[in-house]
Amino acid sequence: MDARLADSLFFWPAWKNLEPPVLGTGWTLCFEMLFYAAAALVLWRKWAIYPLLVAFVAAWAARYVIALPVFEFLGNPIIIEFLAGIAIAKWIRPKFLSPQLTGLGLGILAVAYLAISAPPHMLSEAPYTLNGSGSSLRLIVWGIPAAALLVSFLSFEPYLNAAWSKLPVLLGDASYSIYLAHWPLLACLGWLLKKFSLSMSVYTVACMLFFIGIAGGFLLSSYIERPLRNAWRTKRLSAFLLHSAQEGQTP
Repeated sequence: MDARLADSLFFWPAWKNLEPPVLGTGWTLCFEMLFYAAAALVLWRKWAIYPLLVAFVAAWAARYVIALPVFEFLGNPIIIEFLAGIAIAKWIRPKFLSPQLTGLGLGILAVAYLAISAPPHMLSEAPYTLNGSGSSLRLIVWGIPAAALLVSFLSFEPYLNAAWSKLPVLLGDASYSIYLAHWPLLACLGWLLKKFSLSMSVYTVACMLFFIGIAGGFLLSSYIERPLRNAWRTKRLSAFLLHSAQEGQTP
């Protein structure tokens, strides 16, 4: 089986070489699935967090000594960004948050930090993050302000009950589909512009890319992702109820 196809199917990029999936933006899903597997293990046995942390530190050290893809993947510094999210979820409490300080204040600092650090484009490219060569820099210029923005948004959460907040919630629910769909849609738009020699300003193209990516992802979420997810849940619920009924009839 082709390594890129195997990566796409199993979310494991560490074969003979580190291979990104067929859909380029899907490289982040490899790290997400690694996180989900670790989280499931910790939910099953809480003490598992300690050997997992030791394994991560060992893999991080090994990646500088042994040039193996498995260590480059498992010891990738980008994993610290996931750990930052876990720390925020575990230790940041509502009593520590306020719209003025941690909300507005921390948000302004995070945006200013991003503007000053001017993250280079390479940090969004799969090869530089999969092998970890850009992950440490990414952690500094993106990870820190991203964590600050998360705390900032959490500070405003109790006050976002107005009708206007429904749109951001809908977009948040569709974020996975938007993430997967935006790149193929943008590539198609670029091909059309080139094929028909359409001349547009950079700002016009940027706006088109933005809205087409979001609209396409939202449609994908509404007509494919959500119906499939609901069908899966309904099937699981029906199987559970049937199993429970059968057990109840057993003498």
